[in-house]
Amino acid sequence: FVMGPSGAYAPHPDADWHLFAGDEAALPAISAALEALPDNAIGKAFIEVAGPEDQIDLTAPAGVDVAWIYRGGRADLVLEDVAGDHAPLIAAVKEAAWLPGQVQVFIHGEAQAVMHNLRPYIRKERG
Repeated sequence: FVMGPSGAYAPHPDADWHLFAGDEAALPAISAALEALPDNAIGKAFIEVAGPEDQIDLTAPAGVDVAWIYRGGRADLVLEDVAGDHAPLIAAVKEAAWLPGQVQVFIHGEAQAVMHNLRPYIRKERG
């Protein structure tokens, strides 16, 4: 289940775990999505911001790991980079351990950088 910014997020009852990825533009959507999860949900959230000063408090189930990715202006961290400054977020998602079972994915961010890099990766390589 791959979702983007085109529709309202709702936890899918058949999902075994949840994956969220986005930048600061996605914070309101990811925050709302995390709060919509049932208490027993498991998953991973990757949120890219400029630095630690841009982190906010999020409410998420205990089984959801939230990773803050600091961009810090680094655009040289992913070799196949058409992502510009969003390379750290893309690298973090690609390097993350994949949990077993059916995943529901919510990706939101600057379209060229995040969507065009992560959506094909998740659909083709993580199926």
